[in-house]
Amino acid sequence: ARSTAFLALGRIAMSVGEDIHPYLAVIISHIKTTLTAPQTRSYRRVLHNASASAITCVSMLAKAVGPGLSVHLEGLLPLLFNDGLHITLTKALAELGTTVPEWLPAIQDRLLDEVCLVLSHRPFIPAG
Repeated sequence: ARSTAFLALGRIAMSVGEDIHPYLAVIISHIKTTLTAPQTRSYRRVLHNASASAITCVSMLAKAVGPGLSVHLEGLLPLLFNDGLHITLTKALAELGTTVPEWLPAIQDRLLDEVCLVLSHRPFIPAG
């Protein structure tokens, strides 16, 4: 049910565009709650599906309001990575980088850290 709700909210946002702006704070709050929910063994699959739908919703919100989403990204960006790298996340990050370009460097840095964590079990450390 939660997964379907996030997808519906995203589609509504894309339909109404900037008019969704007054509701962004509440929507983002629900997304953050979902992305930070503790994952117990019995609910892991359900929460992963809800998290993926929440991330897809963020992508659709970015398409709908563009840079209007910027004020919400500081607290939201780290949470998007809670489930690790997956195709839904990479698509959402590409959309965020395109529609909210001022966040592209932060998105790239976070993605580079995540890739390094996967490959070397350490965050990225610049040479020098």
